[in-house]
Amino acid sequence: MTGEMEHGIRCEVVEEDSDYLLLRLYADNGEFSGVADAYLSLDGPAEFVAKLEGFPKAPSDSREIVVGSFGPQYGGGGVKFRFFCSDNSGQHG
Repeated sequence: MTGEMEHGIRCEVVEEDSDYLLLRLYADNGEFSGVADAYLSLDGPAEFVAKLEGFPKAPSDSREIVVGSFGPQYGGGGVKFRFFCSDNSGQHG
């Protein structure tokens, strides 16, 4: 990856197997940016999208989505996303 990343979330498939995907996830919100690799099931991308469907339903709506696993007993790493509205007009944060 070269240059400056646009704000948002981007992912790419690094490896695909008959049982899993290895994703490289990039995220940037203007104040923080990071990249991590995480293993997930083949259904993982569809589950991620389903959890965000209809967001936000109200200014108080927030969603937390974990991709991969955390802890030294798990290989591959993980990412935790938290989606929320930063004000009462429904601006996403």
